[in-house]
This record gives sequence, C-alpha cells and structure tokens, in this order.
Amino acid sequence: MQNPLKKLDPFLLTGLILTLWAAANTYIDIARYGIDQGFYWWFCNLALIGMALGLVFKHRGWLTGFLSISCFTQIFWLIDNQYRVFTGENLFGLVEFMYQPGLPLDEFILSHYHYFTIPVALIALIFLPQKKSNTLLLITIFNPLIFGVSYFFFPSTQNVNCIHEPCFPGLQHWAGPLYSFLFWFIIFLMHLLIGYKFEKFFVSTQFSNKTKQKALFLFFGFCLLATVSAVLDTQYRLSLPSFRCRSSSLTKMEANCGFTLDYRPQKMLFIYKMNNHSLNPQMCSTYFELGSKTIPLHQEFTVQGLENKRMEVVLPYPNLSISVDLKAVCQEYPKK
Repeated sequence: MQNPLKKLDPFLLTGLILTLWAAANTYIDIARYGIDQGFYWWFCNLALIGMALGLVFKHRGWLTGFLSISCFTQIFWLIDNQYRVFTGENLFGLVEFMYQPGLPLDEFILSHYHYFTIPVALIALIFLPQKKSNTLLLITIFNPLIFGVSYFFFPSTQNVNCIHEPCFPGLQHWAGPLYSFLFWFIIFLMHLLIGYKFEKFFVSTQFSNKTKQKALFLFFGFCLLATVSAVLDTQYRLSLPSFRCRSSSLTKMEANCGFTLDYRPQKMLFIYKMNNHSLNPQMCSTYFELGSKTIPLHQEFTVQGLENKRMEVVLPYPNLSISVDLKAVCQEYPKK
C-alpha cells in the first residue's frame, strides 16, 4: 500500500498554506481598517499573495519577481524586527506599528509571515525545473501598477508602500511629488536589476542533489529559528501594555471604536466613527470612560443627518494595559 504522504505536492501544499495566511492577513486588513485605507496593498502582503500563487502554479516568474522586491524591502523589516526582539528598542522604526498598544494580537502574529516569504521563494526556485521566465516583464507591469495604486487610490496619511514620504522616522521632510517619483524610479530600477540577477542565476546554475539537500536543511533550520524568534517576539509583545476600546450607542447615534496606529514615539493615533441614524444633525461630545475616570476626546462637534463621521485623536501610550468605553453625549438639532 502506497504512503499517501508521498503523493503530496510540496509546492502545492506550501502554496496553499501561504494562500490561507495571505487570505487571513488581507481579510483582517480590510475588515479592521477598511478597503479604502489600503493596508492590504503593502508590498509585503502582495509578495505573500504572489509567492503563494507562484507555488500553487509553479510559476517561476511570480516567485522571482516578488522575491526580488522582498529582498530589497523586507530585509529592512527583518533587521528592524530582530533588533526590537533582542533589545526592546527600534533601529529603523519600521516595525513600531506591531508594538503600538492598540494592535490586536492576531494581527501581530500574522505579521510574522515576513520571516518566511524570502526563504520559501529561494528554496522553490532551487527545486523547480530550470527554465527562463517572464520575470522582467511582470516587474515592468506590476511595479508601476502597485506604486501607482498606492499613490493615487489610498490616503497620503497611510503612506502605503512609503510612496508619499520616507518610512524611516526623521526623513518625513522629504515628502512631496519629487520624492514620490524618485523613490518609485529607484525602487523600480533596483527591482529590475535584482530580478535580472536572480533570473540569470537560477536559470544558469545547476544544483546537484547534494546542494539541494543542504539547501533544504538550511531552509528547515531557518524556519525553526524564525518560529522561535516569532514566539519570543510574541512573548515580548504580551509583556507590553495593551489598549482596548469598547463601543457604545445612543438611541440615534453610534460611537464605534476603530483602530490605532503608531503616530510618533510613544504616541498613537486613535480613530473612531460617529454614525448618526437620525435625519437631523446632532451636536456631540465624546469621551473615554476608564473606571471612575472620564477622559474627554472631542467636544461639541456636529454630525450631519445619516453621516458616518470619522474622528481622530492622538493619545499617549498607556503605562498599563487598559480597556476603555467610548461614550458620546449628543443633542439633536430641532427640526426647522
């Protein structure tokens, strides 16, 4: 009787795992932040999707193309994350969003896919049959498309793929159209160059069985280290203060907790929404209820009839884990 495990296609199996991971990550980004904010459009998440499809369909072009951009972008993320894990401090500040108090734990854990996309693509390219691919054509099409959508379709405040200003803290004064064009153009050229080098290397290099065995050993060793690192990172994250918000509603007005983003060192941006179910405008004031304390947020602002109003306020990181109730006091304008 044949062992059914021998019939499993490792490319298909790994591709399906990455597909589920990408689906979960994308769903959370859309459900939690909204489709209009573009959190799911970051290159790292798109690379996860692209590599998953590349594995499922054994498409060298998809794997090489997204591997090329990952090697130029995710490397900084990995270095910054490892520095944070072992020192508790930021190096570049690229991963601070993972440690801001309002980020839910499920999103934090899912974010560790960054560890696995590059080694998965490398090992796949070693074991796939050697042949030329359309890597450079795919890069030429998708790189401008991804950056174009990042620039024109999503809010500049979200700075998707760092297209409006540098993602490195302290360099935000470079923001502007000239920066956006030069940044995209340099990334595009580097993407093409790295893609060309990878394509040339993997097509021309003959990998012996011994080399493949060593590569597989290194791959599983790296995955083990990455898993241990992710566990240590999660333990560190659980040791930090957390922020949770509960929504409340009045008869005709809902105060809905949204999400938080890292804003400045030890500062976070809290976003919430006021949903007016009445046809008439209402004047509202909002506050947090924390035990017996009342913390004012916005005072005497108008929410038009049937409006879903987005509100933002900068808050300090809490020193202790807290859970607050978002409350509103509203008065409906009299009918004319």
